[in-house]
Amino acid sequence: MTTPSRIYLFVVTTLLFLTWSSPLSAQQLEPRRWSHLPVGAQFFSLAYLYTDGDIFLDPVLRIEDAGMELHTFNVRYLYSFGLAGMSARIEADVPYVKGRWQGLVNEEFRTTEREGIADPRLRLSVLLHGGPALSGKAFAKYQNDHSTNTVVGAGVSLTLPIGEYFRDRLINLGENRFVLRPELGVLHIRHKWSYELTGSISLFEDNDDFWPSDSKREQNPLLLIQGHVVYTFRPGLWTSVSAGYGFGGESSVNDVARNDKHDNYFWALTLGVPLTRHQRIKLAYAGVRTNNLVGVDSHNLLIAWSSLF
Repeated sequence: MTTPSRIYLFVVTTLLFLTWSSPLSAQQLEPRRWSHLPVGAQFFSLAYLYTDGDIFLDPVLRIEDAGMELHTFNVRYLYSFGLAGMSARIEADVPYVKGRWQGLVNEEFRTTEREGIADPRLRLSVLLHGGPALSGKAFAKYQNDHSTNTVVGAGVSLTLPIGEYFRDRLINLGENRFVLRPELGVLHIRHKWSYELTGSISLFEDNDDFWPSDSKREQNPLLLIQGHVVYTFRPGLWTSVSAGYGFGGESSVNDVARNDKHDNYFWALTLGVPLTRHQRIKLAYAGVRTNNLVGVDSHNLLIAWSSLF
């Protein structure tokens, strides 16, 4: 294999490691995840996320103008239920991704594309305090009587390794590994304002079938802290300002560190607008900035439609 080809393969590997978690983290920078819902509520949503990013690599590699463009289409189902007297919900997300990565390697333009289903995600969360399992008039009365309230929630999500994955390809839409993500959050509501803080840690299973053949990819835990300030104008119409910080998550292949530790800042602006009594749209912008010389800066635009049924 020629030296430029080796450099190109190393670059694509680096691009994959640096970029894959960034749009996902931006998508997970989500306000109102600890909202109190009535028992039996079901939501269905369709979302589109556009991601455009610049990728920064070690200058000795002589890589210039590296970047990515991702189009993510996501289907979500949410069901609210009671669990030991507490309000709980289960969510399922199935993403479909079309992505393009590119860059100049020794002044030669290189690009690669992928399209298909990425790894789905399941999430279970429970409101441990401040969100009892209620429905109908009892739920409406509780909301009316608790215009000032503090909610404590806990959750866990599981990413399933069933997205498109080929052992003989370097770049895949699936990661061929489980990812477990425990969460703990606090939400304080004061009339039209609410303040939300969430901490989470992503725990990665090893990928024993990584490229090239018989390689093993390992990754350290990735921590994310995020906060949101939400203002509700009227039921269904709200806006929020969000910020977050992610760190850790350095990976290795066959016990060789990739020096891709995350040290990223996130921020977002979100607007929720009611269409009808049961339908909503959400518009959001999220930015990601790396605090390292090697990393990713990205812009993310989201539009989502949801319906209560």
